[in-house]
Amino acid sequence: MKTIVQVKIPYLNLREAFVYEQITRLRRYRSIVLTDRPMANLDLFPLKEIYHLREVVNLERFLASQEAFLIHAHSVQAAEAMLEAKTRLNLPLLVSLYETDLDLLSRKNRSYLQQLLNLFQKGEHLFVVSHHMRERLGELGCKRQKVTILRPGIDIEQFPFRPRAPEGPDGAILIASMVRFKDRRGLPMLVRAFAQVHSDFPRTELEIYGNGERFHAKLQELAVSLNLARHVSLRGVPTGARLAEALAKAHLFCLPASSWGKSGISVPIVLAQAMATGLPVVSTTYPGIEELITTGVNGLLVPPGDLDGLVAKLTYLAGHQEEWPGIGRAAHDRVKTSFNLARQVEKLEHVYDQFV
Repeated sequence: MKTIVQVKIPYLNLREAFVYEQITRLRRYRSIVLTDRPMANLDLFPLKEIYHLREVVNLERFLASQEAFLIHAHSVQAAEAMLEAKTRLNLPLLVSLYETDLDLLSRKNRSYLQQLLNLFQKGEHLFVVSHHMRERLGELGCKRQKVTILRPGIDIEQFPFRPRAPEGPDGAILIASMVRFKDRRGLPMLVRAFAQVHSDFPRTELEIYGNGERFHAKLQELAVSLNLARHVSLRGVPTGARLAEALAKAHLFCLPASSWGKSGISVPIVLAQAMATGLPVVSTTYPGIEELITTGVNGLLVPPGDLDGLVAKLTYLAGHQEEWPGIGRAAHDRVKTSFNLARQVEKLEHVYDQFV
């Protein structure tokens, strides 16, 4: 079994769980992981073979001892750290670019741009998470045939499908929202929108999952000011089986992104997880999100910052429960077809095969 060196700096943020899943689901290749910062969340993302670059005395000798045949760097920074060893050992270098990589371009950092352009020449292949991201690389001069779209796939079996259905004329409607770090600024708008929805549908409830005590305090203060304290619940972001359980009990899901990164071209994985369970979702018209949701078919979208639009979409779903099963089924099918972890891993291994 051939060895791939996965370079992930840092290892590993909660929002990057899909990277761990990609690495550990490989069946035909052995992976070892290199990083150079203090490791985090090892209890959630354990690996047997993970090494700190600062503890590797001679990188080229180490790679040779591991019989590495390919380097897969997860970011421009990680690729830069491996370029010298790649050249001396004549190893193929594959690079996964995420939205944070292209966000840095928006800061007009010339040295960073030069690093990226350098990878177009010295890297054998690049992975991106969306069509819009591939188009952006093309605009910068990267050859299209060198780029593969590799989605942040999810394990469909961990998020079983359950059709949402009306629970009687007086049944409560639970709206869930979940963010980790990237875009909490859309949540105050969600609370304000919920206030209007709740006035028309008094049995609606809102559960927000997010990290940060100070941010929770601000949202709670807003809920109190709108007389919603008993109808808005604030919780920490769940992981593992608790994440699937939190999504399973909801009737609707809303992620009103006010600024999904600088470029807006990534796909929020929590949306895919929610859709996999059959939840009708409401989100925002960012390019990456639009690759996941076709509004009116498998979810509903509103422009960024459009409070009235968000109220209208949530009100529509609350008042048209008979449409939930159809929207939820279409959402599940979309994720199963294009964001299925097993299929994404197969695609990844197929690219690896080309360099054996």
